[in-house]
Amino acid sequence: MPVQKEPLDQKYSKIYLVFDFIGKMLLLNLFFVVFSVIGLFIFGIGPSLCACHLIAKDWQNKDHPPMFRTMLQYFKKHFISSNLVFYGFAVVLVAIGFNFSYFYLNFEQSFYRSLGLITNIVLFIYVWVAFMTIYRIKYDFDASWKESIKYSFTVVWGFSKYLSLMIMVHAILLALTYIMPQIFSFIIVGAYILMVDVVIKKMKIKMYGINDEMEEQ
Repeated sequence: MPVQKEPLDQKYSKIYLVFDFIGKMLLLNLFFVVFSVIGLFIFGIGPSLCACHLIAKDWQNKDHPPMFRTMLQYFKKHFISSNLVFYGFAVVLVAIGFNFSYFYLNFEQSFYRSLGLITNIVLFIYVWVAFMTIYRIKYDFDASWKESIKYSFTVVWGFSKYLSLMIMVHAILLALTYIMPQIFSFIIVGAYILMVDVVIKKMKIKMYGINDEMEEQ
């Protein structure tokens, strides 16, 4: 029985999608770094991350505005609110990090030490995923900040198979960035944002029945 070959246009289409994903990932990472520097990092990380998520939202809606100008608009428009959210989550994540260090440094090898370390790792991942999704939940679903915080800690976890993949890739990227920071520092933020974009798209499909065919009509 002859092997059916994949049509050439489909093959090129898949190659295009791969390069398109890589290009978007690099662009998001670049603009995140540039606008974080503009905000002197301490005032720039939250607004830059929020603006990058909104750019990804525009791309998902088949909208491609001028990137630098749009990033600047989002950065300025959401500067205060995104910083407040960033600082809130940063305090919680730092507290979990200190708690992890306490168990690591002050307990000898024991069941309680292992339990403490594992609990803090799980808590860190839980809060980190909520932080990485909160901006998209806020602006994709037109929610209040109170609702966005609630849903980032609850609703997103209902999409466990996509979230499991996202957490696994998060862990791999963090490990690779630690081993080879010169290489993976250029993609890690963009990769996170595009992974969240996939999860949000699946949420829309399940909640509203939105799919690519409907969007094109």
